[in-house]
Amino acid sequence: MANYRLTIQYDGTRYGGWQKQPGEKTPSIEGKIEDVLARMEPDMGYPVHVIASGRTDAGVHARAQTASVHLETRRTPEQIRACLNAYLPEDIGVTDVRPADERFHARLSAVRKTYVYRVAVDPAAHVFDRKYMTPLSELAARLNLPADAPWSEAALRQTAALLCGTHDYGAFVTRRTKKSTVRTVEHIDVTVTPDEIRLAFTGNGFLYNMVRILVGTLFEAAYGVRKPASVTACFDRPERALSGFTAPAKGLTLWNVEYPAN
Repeated sequence: MANYRLTIQYDGTRYGGWQKQPGEKTPSIEGKIEDVLARMEPDMGYPVHVIASGRTDAGVHARAQTASVHLETRRTPEQIRACLNAYLPEDIGVTDVRPADERFHARLSAVRKTYVYRVAVDPAAHVFDRKYMTPLSELAARLNLPADAPWSEAALRQTAALLCGTHDYGAFVTRRTKKSTVRTVEHIDVTVTPDEIRLAFTGNGFLYNMVRILVGTLFEAAYGVRKPASVTACFDRPERALSGFTAPAKGLTLWNVEYPAN
């Protein structure tokens, strides 16, 4: 049985996230891929289990999700890829399949991930990207502000800098966990154009809903609902009530996953 590394992209709009759920009524990305692989080799005699680098939430997209899976097959990696793409729905695509070292584990081997959150300043200018961006007016509405409320790019950038580093990000998660909530956010890149605000988060790992809560916190500061310096209290007291709102899922895309060179 060989280990394979898959690179996958998907539009998460109609899915309940990456992970399968018992008796799921909304399809999952994981379930769709495992179903095709199981049908590809029906006589394998063991369940197919695909492991992702991270479990994206319902409605979140991926440009380059990484997964690992053990298979017993005579098919070449390219034939596996062709079979997956022939039977997967059109909003899931496998861009690469390659043999991997037996010790390779898509989640445990990952050293760095980048998520991108896109905000449309004027939704009408993004007809073809509307499923992958959150209108700025929708973020303002979450704060009970008018659609044309002024916001500060300087405050956005200042807050982004303060949210980086190695900290306890327990205040930025909506699901309690017994595991450590200490993470390293290497940088949050802010790009502002007349049409779009783009936030790129790079770090060694992200908690459940963490990026979306970071986005909500950033825009609370940008709109003046909180002072940028207030975010440091979230690291001293990891309480969910101290951080910002959870931004909509559709603006978030898992952009890239990095692994050691060897």
